Amino acid sequence: MMALVSLLPIVIVIGIIIFFVLLNKRFQVKPVTFRKSKWIIIGYVSILLVAAIGSLFLPSTKAKVVDNNLDEDWENSYYQQALNGNFSSIDSKEIKKSWEFPLTGNTLSFDSSNYEEAFIIERNSDLKDKVEVYYIENWHVMEAGSVKVDISDYIPDVNITMDQNVLRVIGKGTTNVKIAYSDPEFTTAQFLSEYDLGNGYTGSRFFYIRVPENLNIENANEILAEEVNN
Repeated sequence: MMALVSLLPIVIVIGIIIFFVLLNKRFQVKPVTFRKSKWIIIGYVSILLVAAIGSLFLPSTKAKVVDNNLDEDWENSYYQQALNGNFSSIDSKEIKKSWEFPLTGNTLSFDSSNYEEAFIIERNSDLKDKVEVYYIENWHVMEAGSVKVDISDYIPDVNITMDQNVLRVIGKGTTNVKIAYSDPEFTTAQFLSEYDLGNGYTGSRFFYIRVPENLNIENANEILAEEVNN
């Protein structure tokens, strides 16, 4: 619907021009005069204003638009809390999934498929012969220009298994998220020599992994893993 409103001024102006051309030919009058051109321009500007105002009354998108300060959200995110040693302060309701796996040796390695986000590792002196894994999702936002849209409902789920001390994280495919109306409407864009769309994604989801204090962790440098700041 927004696209139709954006194209409406062009269609109407073309119609006006065709009307005057046909009118001139029919009555064999002089070409469009300055006075007529002035009225065409005035009419065009009026149509742009009407279209711009009319777009405000169109049905809004179902997207969840947020106006949070993302920098502040990140500083106060569960990821930062966990990384700073305050995982226990996170409400258990915010933990989406949890697992517990037995260890059969003193070495743990990772295998990640379709998951490229963070892991936080806590070395715990009280933990013996097992690994505890927690999955937390805080928020997911896609930015299109100055608009921030919550896309949490579209983030693919993940699962985790462990076999022979190999922790396997399996992302369930990928999702392409497209935001409509990310370009400025024609009524605005025509007056801009250039503009920066600025699409981007930011979010906070991660695995929090508790391991025995002296466990040897292999290939942690191949994933986005950080250890808790003690």
